[in-house]
Amino acid sequence: MTAPIPASPAPPRVRIQDGLAPPDLAERLSAMAERNIWKYGWRSNGAGFGYAFWNCDFAGDIGSNLGDCLPELLDRPFVEPILSLWNRLAETVAQGHTLVRVYANGHTYGGGGDIHRDNAPDPSLWTFVYYAHRHWEPNWGGETLVMDDDGVEIAEAIQPRPGRVSWFRGDNPHCARPPSRECPILRVVYVFKTRR
Repeated sequence: MTAPIPASPAPPRVRIQDGLAPPDLAERLSAMAERNIWKYGWRSNGAGFGYAFWNCDFAGDIGSNLGDCLPELLDRPFVEPILSLWNRLAETVAQGHTLVRVYANGHTYGGGGDIHRDNAPDPSLWTFVYYAHRHWEPNWGGETLVMDDDGVEIAEAIQPRPGRVSWFRGDNPHCARPPSRECPILRVVYVFKTRR
């Protein structure tokens, strides 16, 4: 009698890498988030309900246009740190991906995001999240939660460590938890949506 062949483990729902941006780039990304780039009133769902938070769009279409938005970042000195980070991602963890949208979200106490999917079921669409704040304490909350397929149970909780990159398929239900009352800073992420 032969032993059954064990099933291959499922690929991880979330991937994480720390220190992908060199220190000088991480500093420029943090400094950019501290500039007057923010507009208040963004919500993670399209229905317009829930608590709002801060947002800044850099390139790409909010709608269904999934064309390459990289040309929108070129020859714009103000967004050079964003372009440099994208180039770093494209050389490493996002090889073979096309950038279709990039923006920043900023969360303060009481302003988290609702559970949502970035895209309809499509395994070619991905979300990369870079945590740009300079410092973070574990008691400040602010985790990114990636849910199970039904959006009911927490599958992964990503601590928002400065300089961390996390990535997952865009059709995974997920949300940003708001920082706690003790958090004195803005929780900042740069989000790169891609098509592989």
